[in-house]
Amino acid sequence: MDVELDPRVKEKKEKFNKVDEEEAEIQKKREEENEKIGNMTKLWKYNNPKWYIVMGSINAAISGVCTPVIGIAFAKILAVMTMPEAYLAVVGQMQDPPMTGSDYFTSEMAFWCIFCAAWGVINVFSGFFQKYFFGLLGESVALQIKTLLYEALLQKHTGFYDERENAPTVLTSAVAMDTQLINGVGSEAISP
Repeated sequence: MDVELDPRVKEKKEKFNKVDEEEAEIQKKREEENEKIGNMTKLWKYNNPKWYIVMGSINAAISGVCTPVIGIAFAKILAVMTMPEAYLAVVGQMQDPPMTGSDYFTSEMAFWCIFCAAWGVINVFSGFFQKYFFGLLGESVALQIKTLLYEALLQKHTGFYDERENAPTVLTSAVAMDTQLINGVGSEAISP
């Protein structure tokens, strides 16, 4: 005994099946695009010399530590600035060479301000060297990939260039676009 479905239910079922098929096609297209694009692991073998990675990462870590350290220093400065004058006098008397409250305030402010300035200078230099080393890595990767691209084009037989899709003008524009893409990948994706 066959049970016949209501036409509205049949229509909705067909609609859902169509949506499922469309989603499967979209997912398949995404997977194909990901395969075409590739991943960064293919570029890692071109990252030479390796110590650029180490130096860039160390400077990135130092640069990342600077902001919280300076934030703590600012908190200390605010704590000293908001202390009552009587408390400053008591704390100043407890120091190894006893001092007045205003002397204690001046010495603490000078210490924390110099501390902030020193970490600011460290942050500037670590940021500079981070960009410098990762920039060198990007240039190295781009140069090696461009060299491989040009070598591959030069090793083609002469009949390859006679075909319409392989005309020198088409290949020149393709190489120019690929070069821009490689420059972007080399400089943006490698640096943090």
